[in-house]
Formats: sequence, C-alpha cells, structure tokens
Amino acid sequence: MSQINYDDQILAAHQDIQRAIELFVNTGNYPLRVGNAAVRVEGTTDQFIIGSFYSPLSGDKVTQPVVVDFDGNIIQGEFNYSFLEVAPLYIAIFKERPDVKAAVHTHSTFLTAHSVAHQPLVSSHISLPRFGVIFDIPVAEWSPRFDSSSISDLLKKRKDVPAILHANHGPLVFGKSIYDAAKKAIFFEEGAKIQIYANLLGGAKSLPAGAYEDIQAGLSAELIASFKAKNKVSFH
Repeated sequence: MSQINYDDQILAAHQDIQRAIELFVNTGNYPLRVGNAAVRVEGTTDQFIIGSFYSPLSGDKVTQPVVVDFDGNIIQGEFNYSFLEVAPLYIAIFKERPDVKAAVHTHSTFLTAHSVAHQPLVSSHISLPRFGVIFDIPVAEWSPRFDSSSISDLLKKRKDVPAILHANHGPLVFGKSIYDAAKKAIFFEEGAKIQIYANLLGGAKSLPAGAYEDIQAGLSAELIASFKAKNKVSFH
C-alpha cells in the first residue's frame, strides 16, 4: 500500500469544514454553533478524519482535525474530548455505509426538533427528494454516550437514506465530502422547517406517486443540456 499523506488530507478536511461553516452562517442555519464532521481517509478502508465546527465545547474555535480508525485509535493528531461522544456514530455510519464518504452532525433547530419528537422527516417538500430522500429521513433510537448500536441497526435496514435523525440528539447527514453533506443539511433543515409550519396549518401532504422519480429525472445532465440548447441559455 502506498504511503498515505495524512497532512494533506487533514488540511483538506480543515478547509472543507471552514467552507461548511461559511455556508451554515451565510444561510442562517447555524444558530447554536454546535457541530462536527468526518470524512474518510483516502487510501484506507478503516480510517477517517474528524473535526468540529465552532462550538462552546471547543472554546469557540475550530479544533484541528484528527485521524481515527474504526477501533477508536488515534492515528494522527491530538484527540479532543468533544469528539468522544460522536466518533462512535461516525464509525457506525462508515462501517454500515461504504458508499458514504463524509458526514456532518449539527443541532440545527428544525431537524433536531424532529429528532426530539421522534418524528421522521417525511418527504413532502421538493427539497428532500432533490437530495435523495425517497420516503423519509428516519429516526434512530436514543442511545447513551459512546453507544452507536441504534445507528448501526437503522442503517442495516435503511441502506438508501442520505441522512438519519439520532433521537433526542440531532441530524447526521451524509455526502461525497463534508461540504456536500453541509449543503444537503441546509436543504433538509429547510424541509424540516416547512413541514413543522405545514403541520400547524392542518398537516403536511405527501408528494404524489412518482414525484421522486420526476424530480430526479429533472436533475439529469441530459435534460439540463437539452434545456440549455433549446432555450439558448447559459447557467451553471
């Protein structure tokens, strides 16, 4: 196996966390200043980099990301105690979902409200199927600190979900990178907020049958290219 350049990957993770923070702040989705993120170490199958967002738990500063393996061993860096509670959750995600490259965890208000209410976020708004939610974002049962068994159990049953809600804790959102997961988290937070308000107006209504497939088809590169050519427009 070729030599792994941890320094470059740690730096890249740190920069991605900074971009995610900017995204959260600029969209107003980061009111509680609590959260963290993890990304797989390229060239390994059992290691990941974990780092935090600004948080009172980290002295209101971004802690330096560290490399950890699936047994909880520190491979490189200085482990922060604030990671102790969430590292097992990321290990469970990466073990059960080999397709997931990165994940973020926050206490964003509306997604966390669903987790506290033990209510799945049903796919009733376009912001959810757009980012891979077919039926809902499910709730994993509450588990004590350092215990990720409920996360593992849920992901064994629901291998297609792009996020989960950890009961009485908050969301864990998956992506191709930390920044990609942060983008999804913002849209899922929007969907959670809309659903709560819709329920106050008599209840959110489900999307019609076939809506997920229609929305996904509308995102295809071929359809977008055809639209550009037909309408002679340029956009990204």
